[in-house]
This record gives sequence, structure tokens and C-alpha cells, in this order.
Amino acid sequence: MSRSPSLRRKILFSLIPTLSLLVLLELISLRHYFRETRPETFGLQAAITDLGYALGGWRATAALDRRDLPANVVIFEKLYGDEGRDLLEEFAESYAAGFEPFAREVARIGSKLLVVYVPPTVVHPMAPDLARYDGAFFGDLAGRYGADYLDLSDAFSRHRLDDVALIPDDPHLSRFGNRVVAEQVARAIEGYGDHRSARRFDQRPDLLGDLPAGSRRIWSDPRFPFLVTINTQGLRMPQPLAFPKQAQRIVLLGDSFTFGYMVHDVETFPRLLQARLPDREIVNAGVPGYTIFQEAGMFLDRTRFSEPDITVLQVAYNDLFGAFSFERNTFSRDRSHNGFWFARRIPGREAVEFLPSDLERQFFERLRRGGSPP
Repeated sequence: MSRSPSLRRKILFSLIPTLSLLVLLELISLRHYFRETRPETFGLQAAITDLGYALGGWRATAALDRRDLPANVVIFEKLYGDEGRDLLEEFAESYAAGFEPFAREVARIGSKLLVVYVPPTVVHPMAPDLARYDGAFFGDLAGRYGADYLDLSDAFSRHRLDDVALIPDDPHLSRFGNRVVAEQVARAIEGYGDHRSARRFDQRPDLLGDLPAGSRRIWSDPRFPFLVTINTQGLRMPQPLAFPKQAQRIVLLGDSFTFGYMVHDVETFPRLLQARLPDREIVNAGVPGYTIFQEAGMFLDRTRFSEPDITVLQVAYNDLFGAFSFERNTFSRDRSHNGFWFARRIPGREAVEFLPSDLERQFFERLRRGGSPP
């Protein structure tokens, strides 16, 4: 028996409020997202995507075991002071252990390795001492494995710190700072001439980096909103890598300095480097928050399959800080339940919980007993 016209009308009219609400939400979303050059067809899609990112960030923050610990700047002061000397040495050994398989694999595939150090971009009395310690450590580590080393401390010292970095609002590189890095790295890369690796892979994973593949969105930091384009291979660059490669390929690994946090795509130092070296192919594999523990894993799992002729590892003054257990848990590549927003990358791999060593526990206890200075 067919439904009566009155029943059909009732069903239709009952749907009108819901459809009207969806249309209204869509119009509001479109007004916001269309001006942000979003790739989604509908504004609601973009809103749902952003909600997912926000929830991921909230879960990452909620998972941190920071409890009664003071601010990061205090932890830095103690780590590089007398109280943290033993722990700092432990972190240096841990970093070196993570660096070894990475450096050996770079050499095995015939790629040249360049380590680039970004000095402190903060105003603090301890910054010179921190730079001296880290500069010596990273230089020695690079030399141990036959890698070249570029310390950007001298290049940065020629300019005001608030010109190369976004201080006092943020310690990341400014557009000018990215240009300084690109200029220095370009000079170093030109020294390799036309070096090419003979290593080729018959098969490779779909993802060569750890970023959410195929996205283009405004990262809406209230101070510095910036456009981020990630290709289908999980790398911050507009186009995917082609195989076989047609030019010398330089792969840049690093943290938010390489990724280009707080600047648009075209203002990152990898894109500026590409403009300086148009006959080469520059690959931005930087990921915010990464240090050697994640960078080595990503390279061995994925990025080596990009067949780099030259591999650049950007290190920074906060790399050894990344050895803290709470930092390793936050930026772990293996966990899907409380990792950072890009962490759901390796299906089927068991999540690893990084626990503090005895020295780290003792360090934490001293911090909690002493408290943070006023």
C-alpha cells in the first residue's frame, strides 16, 4: 500500500529543519575555509578535519606526564647546569646511539651526509654555553661518521636575533632567518658538485615522510597563521617525488626549523634553497618536534626510499632536550592512542611507552623538591 500524500509531506517537512541547519553550517564554514584555500569540496569537511587535528593535539597534551614539573626554560637551565650534568651525558649517549644506524644507512646507500646546527634562538644568559656544548657535541658526532658539519652560529651572530627569529613572540625562524639558513646550506651543498648515489629501489612505500599526506590548510596559530601544503607522500612540498629521479636529490631532515613552522610554504628554507639551486631537487622531510629518535626511524622506514644523493640532517639546541621521556612519548612515531597529531602513521606496530631512566627520575625529583624559581 502506497503512502498517502499527507505522510510524504510530513516526512518532507520534518527534514526541512535538519537540511536548513546543514545548509547554514555549510555557508558559515565556506565563508571561513574558502578564503583559506582549503582542498576540501565542502566547508564542513574542512571543519571536521580541523576538529580531528584539535582532538589529536588535546590528546597529546593530556597524555604528557609533566605533573609538578616547572616550565621548559627551567628544565633547560637545570639540564645544562650542575644538577643535570650526568643526565645530559646520558642523553648525549642516547642521541649518539640513535644517530649511528641513521648515519650508516646514509653511507650504505651512497648518499653524502651534512649535519647543520641551528643555535639557540632565544634570549637567555645560558644560550652561549648551550651553543658551545651542543656545537662541540654535534660536530664531534658528525666527524665520527665521516659526515660534514655546518654550524650556523657565526652566520646568525652577524644579525640581530629578533631579525632571524620571531622573538619575543616565538623562537622559530623568521622569513629572514630562513633566508640566512638557505644561503649557508646552499654554499655547503654546492661543494658536493654533481655527486649522485647509485642506489635504486625497485619497491618503495607510498609515504616517504610522516606528515598527513595530501593536505593543504592554514595552520591557524593566532600569532602567525601560515599555509602548509603536504604532498601525497607525506612531505611538505607541492608535488610528489618522481622516479626515476631527473636531478640531484637533496633530502632535508629536521624539526620545526626545517619544516618551516610559522612561515608559509614559499618562505621555508627548503623552498628558498630550491630557488637558489634550481637544477637540484630539494625535499622537505622536516617534522615539528622530531629529533634523532624519530628522524632516524622515519629515514629507515620511509625516507631512504626517496634515493637521496645528499642527506641533510638539521639539528638544534633543543635536540638533546628531546631525549626526555615525556618528549619521546609525545612525538613517538609508533603510538596511535596518544601521539601528536601526525602520529597515526605505522599500522600494526605495537606502541612503546618511554619511561624515564633512573637518572631522569632523580632529576625530576630534584626539580619537584626545589620547585621553579619565582
